[in-house]
Amino acid sequence: MDLLDKIKNKLSHFKNFYDVIRIIDPISSNVINTSTNDDKNSIEPILCYKFWNKNEQCKNCIALNAYLKKDTFIKIELKESKIFLIIATPVEYNNKLYIVELLKDISTNIFLTDNSNNITAKELMSTINESLYKDELTGAYNKRLIYEKLNKLLLKETNNLPISLLVIDLDYFKDINDLYGHIIGDNVLKDFSSVVFSCLRESDLFGRFGGEEFVVILDNSPIKNAKKIAERIRKTVEAHLFEYNGLIINLTCSIGGYTIYDKKISDNEFLTLADKNLYIAKNSGRNTSLITSEK
Repeated sequence: MDLLDKIKNKLSHFKNFYDVIRIIDPISSNVINTSTNDDKNSIEPILCYKFWNKNEQCKNCIALNAYLKKDTFIKIELKESKIFLIIATPVEYNNKLYIVELLKDISTNIFLTDNSNNITAKELMSTINESLYKDELTGAYNKRLIYEKLNKLLLKETNNLPISLLVIDLDYFKDINDLYGHIIGDNVLKDFSSVVFSCLRESDLFGRFGGEEFVVILDNSPIKNAKKIAERIRKTVEAHLFEYNGLIINLTCSIGGYTIYDKKISDNEFLTLADKNLYIAKNSGRNTSLITSEK
């Protein structure tokens, strides 16, 4: 691709700025073209995440972020015993938007320090990723990751349909905070999240959307399966004993969901349809679930 040569020419004055350069289509995860800095070693174009020895697109894919937000993103990635710095930036070429990734092995020239002077690169990366994509209180993914995952599923060309989305709200949670205080309320949210995690498959994504509202994304999940999982969550929460120093709290939740069989929908439209069903469930007496679909 001429684009690769043009970018390499522009970077020719910056010696050792990168080890590998890649042109990526982040929607399909395909590496369209790739080359090393010295051109001595050719690298066969593959799915971009295969380079990192992964079987699916990274949850914090900076190529997808760069594409969606039309901005430059940077991250650090481990590959075996090496530490790579990755810069992803969007470039328009022949009226199409591509992502250029520059990969640099920084294993031998990175300096890390904290107050104890003994932090490892792996620990640093883990801490950064946790803070960027996970809710600190519950361990569930945060709103940012929820939107990224939805966008990935809705833009992905390969078939992962149907997709089901559940929106979960804790019933009368404000009363718990008002009666017992926010420390107990926080403990309830943490324990509730653990209960939901126990009801899900490894491939399901569970996130906290804000306050006492949570979201579950189920790809390759028809409405029948979504209803089954929603009821499993609801019944398990209802039966769970939320106990704190002798204080027992009875907790229930309401669930609204929606299943799509066609990707002609935006992330916000998808969330709105699921949220409407949550509103109906809560106004039908709470502690219930309502899942509908486009069919």
